[in-house]
Amino acid sequence: MEKTIYQKLNAHYRHIYSFTDSKQISYLYLNEPELIATEFNPTGRILTKGYDHIDLLDEIHIITIDKGKKQIRRFSFDEERSEASYIKKKEQVVKDITGYTIIRQSEKALLLQNEEGFYTYLDYDVYNRSYMLELTPCFLEKAQPFGQEFKGYAKVSFTNQFGVKEEGYINRKDYVFQGNQKIKLYSKEEILGKSLIKK
Repeated sequence: MEKTIYQKLNAHYRHIYSFTDSKQISYLYLNEPELIATEFNPTGRILTKGYDHIDLLDEIHIITIDKGKKQIRRFSFDEERSEASYIKKKEQVVKDITGYTIIRQSEKALLLQNEEGFYTYLDYDVYNRSYMLELTPCFLEKAQPFGQEFKGYAKVSFTNQFGVKEEGYINRKDYVFQGNQKIKLYSKEEILGKSLIKK
């Protein structure tokens, strides 16, 4: 059975770098197993437009840097075909993250830091209602990636609206937070207690 484009992207991709007017351009290149492809003999498929830099985030998203802008783009697919077929060079911008540094990615969430040094999380799971939304306002003073201690949880700390420092764990599945007073924090004991409850 032929692999879908999603599976191919996950298993067989790499970058092609070319130079134009002394500028290095990056493309995402699908190195299909049945083709012998090299940078000097690119008989495989170039999937994306050229960018200053490009990284594969997951099977359907790429992170690009181009002309100073850092953006998350989603691949376009021909959904009418029996197997999803990638429409070459039709990636769409779904989120601009210019000004953010990507610290870590885990559990389909990016841990981002802004230029002032504060943290937030960006959801990139297409099946979540918070897809491409920040899971907290960007005011966290400390933040761990999701799953570092407990699956689905991340340890954070911030100063609340009364100037009091708060620390605890946020849940990956909680709805998008509207402000620091809306953030639901869990203690380690609560998380451990939940894991002991038989379902």
